[in-house]
Amino acid sequence: MGGAHAGHRDGAVRPDAATTTLSKQGAEDSRVKVYTWSEIPTVEVKSGAKGKNIDGEKASISLFEMAPGMEGDTHSHDNEQINMVLEGKLEYVSGSERKVLKAGQVVIFPPFAPHQVRNISKSPAKHIGFLIPARKGGLQKK
Repeated sequence: MGGAHAGHRDGAVRPDAATTTLSKQGAEDSRVKVYTWSEIPTVEVKSGAKGKNIDGEKASISLFEMAPGMEGDTHSHDNEQINMVLEGKLEYVSGSERKVLKAGQVVIFPPFAPHQVRNISKSPAKHIGFLIPARKGGLQKK
């Protein structure tokens, strides 16, 4: 670990002076940041759920893996959240609505909408979450 993609103690990865940057011509500058998921620290956010997070200036992206049957806590926040399922089947709940999504499908939660996710697959499930505005603080263990 370490180097250009070093994470902070809270698991967040934020741009800093050491981050490799590229412009359209391939020269280094401060506008474009490049990260590699395998170099981002993993945070166990809850038993059976782990994630990686990258904070940009205006948005965050997180990659999560959930064990079969694992259920996240119901929560809400002031960010809009967009999740895309990469592997498995995930059930998303918001209020009285329940939606089952499979790989390639996307769900959007508006700011302040209580929501929850559960892996209903027989194998680990993966999804990517985008938060706008940025999470700013990384993933936290519950």
